[in-house]
Amino acid sequence: MSNLSLPKGTITIHPQGEKYSPTNAFSYGEAFHTEDPRIGTGTTAGTLLAVSAAYQLVLTKEVEKTQFDLTLKHVSNSQELAKIDPDTGLQENVGPSVNQVLTASVQRTFSQGTIYISFARADARLTDSGEPVPEAPRLIWDAVGTLNRLPLHLQAKGEFEYVGAKPLGGGGFVGEATPEVRGALLRSFHGDRITLSTEFLIASGYTGQTIEVLPLPANFPELPPARIPTERIVGVPLKSYVR
Repeated sequence: MSNLSLPKGTITIHPQGEKYSPTNAFSYGEAFHTEDPRIGTGTTAGTLLAVSAAYQLVLTKEVEKTQFDLTLKHVSNSQELAKIDPDTGLQENVGPSVNQVLTASVQRTFSQGTIYISFARADARLTDSGEPVPEAPRLIWDAVGTLNRLPLHLQAKGEFEYVGAKPLGGGGFVGEATPEVRGALLRSFHGDRITLSTEFLIASGYTGQTIEVLPLPANFPELPPARIPTERIVGVPLKSYVR
């Protein structure tokens, strides 16, 4: 049984009479994440509870029915499992880490729909060595739009997302960037109790990118059966579809 004290707090400042001054919210909090206790270094058991602390500053301002948000975040982790994706990823504990994130977004609501655009830039590094945390995202662009008043009572939704290349471990391995375009056309009936829709995805690249050691044929003609374990980038190909 582990006992942790996890304080949290937020201070929000609402400026009065300042037309262009944003609302400021400063937060601090501690939390924890769990690691697989079977994963450790050699015969050492893994850490069951890994504590993290986060500082966050959010600036918010609405101008002419358009909302602007800017978020600065600093997160320190006592342990880093280096397993960002739940189904793949490195299985070892790489030690403490620090993650610094800047996120900016703008949202506008129109009479016929909405539009939302966001940009996120992060820098996740190991505290001890300063090396990048494997598989941690570095850059994400996202744009979402909706149209609610199309002919024949149709509705349309669309999204563009771009996840930039990220490091995948030692040896200079870097994954591929993954752009995706999603869309849907919907028609509601009987007071929104029934909805018919068609959806599509246009994508390229791979999801779940990670490093695995795979046995490959040796480069020696005289020993064709031999195989050499080699680190390689692997991932699940993204497939476009319409349904």
